[in-house]
Amino acid sequence: MRVTPNTMRYEALYRINWQLENMRDLTDQISSGKALRRPSDNPVDMAMAMRYRSRLADYNTFDENIYQTRTFLQEVDMQLGKMNDLVRKARDIAVQGANGTYEEHSREAIGFEVEQIYEELVRTANSSIDGRYIFSGNKTSTVPFTVGYDGNDEVILYKGDNGIRSLEVGENAYVEENIPGSELFYPPVTRSTTLGNLRNGLGIEAGTIRITDGSGAATTINIITNPLDPNVTETVGDVIDLINNDGVVDVYAELNKEGTGLILTDQSGATASPFKIEDTAGSSAAQLGILRESMSGQIVGKPMDNKESIFIVIRRLRDALFNNNDQEIYEELIGDITEVQRTLLTGRAKAGTRSRTLETVDSNNKSIQIHLEEQLFKREDLDVSEAVMELKQHETVYQMALASAARTLQTTLLNYI
Repeated sequence: MRVTPNTMRYEALYRINWQLENMRDLTDQISSGKALRRPSDNPVDMAMAMRYRSRLADYNTFDENIYQTRTFLQEVDMQLGKMNDLVRKARDIAVQGANGTYEEHSREAIGFEVEQIYEELVRTANSSIDGRYIFSGNKTSTVPFTVGYDGNDEVILYKGDNGIRSLEVGENAYVEENIPGSELFYPPVTRSTTLGNLRNGLGIEAGTIRITDGSGAATTINIITNPLDPNVTETVGDVIDLINNDGVVDVYAELNKEGTGLILTDQSGATASPFKIEDTAGSSAAQLGILRESMSGQIVGKPMDNKESIFIVIRRLRDALFNNNDQEIYEELIGDITEVQRTLLTGRAKAGTRSRTLETVDSNNKSIQIHLEEQLFKREDLDVSEAVMELKQHETVYQMALASAARTLQTTLLNYI
């Protein structure tokens, strides 16, 4: 193979430029601290680094959700603790009020104290954090509890919903951050709930309900509240059985899964006429929340409001003290208040369990984040000391290449005379 001076000159310049490019790349890497600055540096490592970054971004979102959920649950636990303290104080007062030796004016005096507890309970149940009401379910911008009136009777109205928010706090790990007020403060209606307990203790009045299914067939059921009548309708289960066992209309009644109201389904399959529930005497259907008509074949009843909510129990204690009714306090209210305390403690236990789950998930997340950051460092970050040594090696080779080229490129025709 013939080697000409031009060939030697080209190869020398190529090697010098190649060393300069290596020195430039190493200088850029050392100044940035990154081994990967563009995909062409190392396509495989760059793809892995992008994957690690994507997963780390997911875990940053998990961290934010954990912080939000932890903060919300801590607020729930704190407010339930306050309410439990208030209810404990009310129970102590109830024990005092049940004492037969207490005089009327003494009971009235502690009745005013219970009234303050009642008002403070409502305020606490309307607590918010960062502008979000903690007991409103998904309706976090709505004040959950307001004082209303059914005629002359004071009632506490729940304006929230039954929504539960689950946030993703880890890979395939979700934790519920809230407990809706309907679950905490209003025990669900069951088949054994007495009609007298519904409508916040106002009860269901006697009356006649007419039911018409989609085929046009109609029947009536009688709500009888007289305890001396052998056919008395005492419980929600009795109402359900009256509808389901009628035999004239093909309608099926049941409680909804939340235990707040009735659901009636027209099983006739016909649509000749609206499926309709109406009162023909009294207002029993309206009070049961089923006074409606539907072309869809289903009637979803309104909440029936079990009376044994925390607010109603404390209000009953207040009224009993004002009315000097030590018998009701002794026979009913002390036990009812104890049940309220159990409900609040159950809510706190639920919040505590979720908080412990958060801590476990958070600890696991941090371990995974450390592993991902280590892998990302190996792929993306630069070992500066090693890079500096490599740069010095390239500088040495570069200087040697320059010296070699200088000697080679000095040759002229005079060297061959």
